[in-house]
Amino acid sequence: MRILFFTLILVLLPPTIFAQQVNLTQREKSNIYPIFDSCVGAEFEDYCTELKLKEYIEENLIYPPSEFKRNELVKVLVLFAIEKDGSVRSGQVTISVNDVFDNEALRVIKSIPHFLPVMKDGVPVRHKVSYYVEFSPPEKRRKKKEKKKKMEKKKR
Repeated sequence: MRILFFTLILVLLPPTIFAQQVNLTQREKSNIYPIFDSCVGAEFEDYCTELKLKEYIEENLIYPPSEFKRNELVKVLVLFAIEKDGSVRSGQVTISVNDVFDNEALRVIKSIPHFLPVMKDGVPVRHKVSYYVEFSPPEKRRKKKEKKKKMEKKKR
């Protein structure tokens, strides 16, 4: 009985190990999501990229002064492409609010820093991304920054 069990394990185990090695090799040849240069080697590169992208947009986005009276959270959906070299060159608004918000969202998206190129089978490819650009009213942004500073002071 034991001999049969060990024989069965020896017969079934090598194909399983080989299949995992093939998957790892394919993963090395392709990354199906964009990665920021600064997130390379991070434990969760996709999560790091998402956080850095959100942080970058929050720091560089300007709530249009002509819309201060609106004083509400506004979301604009932008479709943009990460080119084969990792740069962001094109963008278009797919869910619009008005021209003022749309133009600011496009400005910030086009200024995003360099990504690593998206690879498929070892070849860089153009990759499209949809992203909601959120405009927080200036007062809410100020409160959020103050809260963040307090949290940083507590950590020290």
